[in-house]
Amino acid sequence: MSAITLTTNPPLPRLAHVVDLHVDLASPVPGGVTHYGGPVNFFEITGGRITSAAGSPHAGTLDATILTGGGDYITMYPTAGVATLDINMVARDTAGTLYRFQNTGFIHLSEEIGKVLVGAPDAVGTEFGEQKIFETIRCTTSGEEHGWLNFATVVAQGRLVVENTTLKAIEFRGFELLKE
Repeated sequence: MSAITLTTNPPLPRLAHVVDLHVDLASPVPGGVTHYGGPVNFFEITGGRITSAAGSPHAGTLDATILTGGGDYITMYPTAGVATLDINMVARDTAGTLYRFQNTGFIHLSEEIGKVLVGAPDAVGTEFGEQKIFETIRCTTSGEEHGWLNFATVVAQGRLVVENTTLKAIEFRGFELLKE
């Protein structure tokens, strides 16, 4: 099999900031330890908000409230220095349209992140770009105005929101991968 040869430099895709998510979390429910030696925790989602990003290339304004009942199943792999994220949630906009979100990704376990995830007394929140917190976001909706979300490739950068040394929320900036 031969390698693909490009005769020109094709245009690179670009990222457009399209959505912001603020996801409120309850205290973790411990789920034991994996055979890799890392803890498993379930964080129930207690609410939050999903909004269109300023300057989004899509028409319409998304403003949806995250419903309770979803959650984030976090598994830590200390020898790899990574925690996996597995978020499932549903949001409803002001018109009553539902949005189902399935987010998967990784948190690279720095000392600061480790303190947050285990609830250390000196845990503090993180800022966007300060740590490696990345996800892919998949959305399903029946809403016509934001139907583009059904077929968008969205990647997100995250940060952890800590209050009084306790993880209270996770926030994401979602970017759609566009042709040019």
